[in-house]
Amino acid sequence: MRAPLIFLVTAMILVSLPGCATEFERRLDEAERMRVMAADAGAEWLRTEELIKQAKTEAARGDMESANSLLELAQFESETAIKQAQHEADAWSSRVVR
Repeated sequence: MRAPLIFLVTAMILVSLPGCATEFERRLDEAERMRVMAADAGAEWLRTEELIKQAKTEAARGDMESANSLLELAQFESETAIKQAQHEADAWSSRVVR
């Protein structure tokens, strides 16, 4: 009986240590990294940064389901913006009158 309790306490301590990122923090970092990549490509969508801010707010309120949904949407927007920028970089020449 003591072993599960010790394991639980140890796990709680490890999660609370600095540098031990939660799943949400990892997803947040990834969404922000993708947003920056889209911005660097000149293709960041208008609401992506706001979605990430809203996700942080929802997480602070404790609504992790909503926060994760917002991060998922922000990451989708960034990935799509990057693909859009890559497509435009390849396709622009076909629209030039010769």
